[in-house]
Amino acid sequence: MYVQYVHSMNKKIQCPYCGATAMSWAQKWMLGPMTATKCRYCGRKIGAPRWVVVASLPLAAGVFSAWLADAPLLQVLLIVAGLLMSTVVHLFMVPLEKRESGANEGIGAHSGLGSVVARIGFSIAIGATVIGLIWALIFIALVATKGLASPVVVLFLAGLVYAGIWLGVAALLVDATSHLYGLKRPALVPSGNRYTWRLTHPLPLSRLGVVGYSLMSYALTIYGFGLAYIWLSQVDEKAFNVGRLDAVAGVYFSLVTAASVGYGDIAPATVLARCVVMVEICISILYTVFLFSIVAGFARDEKSRGTPPAHGS
Repeated sequence: MYVQYVHSMNKKIQCPYCGATAMSWAQKWMLGPMTATKCRYCGRKIGAPRWVVVASLPLAAGVFSAWLADAPLLQVLLIVAGLLMSTVVHLFMVPLEKRESGANEGIGAHSGLGSVVARIGFSIAIGATVIGLIWALIFIALVATKGLASPVVVLFLAGLVYAGIWLGVAALLVDATSHLYGLKRPALVPSGNRYTWRLTHPLPLSRLGVVGYSLMSYALTIYGFGLAYIWLSQVDEKAFNVGRLDAVAGVYFSLVTAASVGYGDIAPATVLARCVVMVEICISILYTVFLFSIVAGFARDEKSRGTPPAHGS
């Protein structure tokens, strides 16, 4: 029975073309619904089916349950349990599918699920994932309002989420910049049995996509600095002239600083707080110049397309 169980699990990493073990479990764990890789034996393109996002439902349930729980330790345990369950579902229950031209049959292909059920599950999983991400942003703001009073495990988890925010800022900005200026971008690509960082071609973004990536990166930057202000005010009550900042006040002050409005109702009072504010002002100026250059570049391209070529006499 054990041998049959192991054999059935190994089928989840078998290539749908040649039947060989296409990748390691770690490589499959990194596959998402929109990513693909190549079989390490036959070299053909394979990936996880689109409905793999259903595997995120246990994590979303864990995050929602943690929101309902009161004890911080219980919240962490619920999130970790949801993450482990999602990992098990993704690794041991989701097969690989063909990804070459004409081979992919869409949502529910090679899954044993009905097309309607798969599409409903796909939609629910997407919604639950979005809710989970929003809750994660709220969670870290609530932790920041408590300063160092939260348990070490909660602070560690909040630190990971905070690091993820800045990684998201960098990734979005790199994708938009590389597409706009035709630069290569760093990305994880399969190399044999593992993934390595390499410079690859920019993402094929539309104009709206470039603007959207830039605005999302800017919004996360403002939120990241807002969290920093909240935490600074909790650690040092003299960091700002109004004392400790709550979640709304921290993000509000970050937005006002980024917009260079300067109402004066909240002001930094210590050297560290002033240094963080100066960093945000400099970054906001760079973002403003970058966004104006995007709009100006698109306007220039449209003008050049609409101008008829000059004819010689």
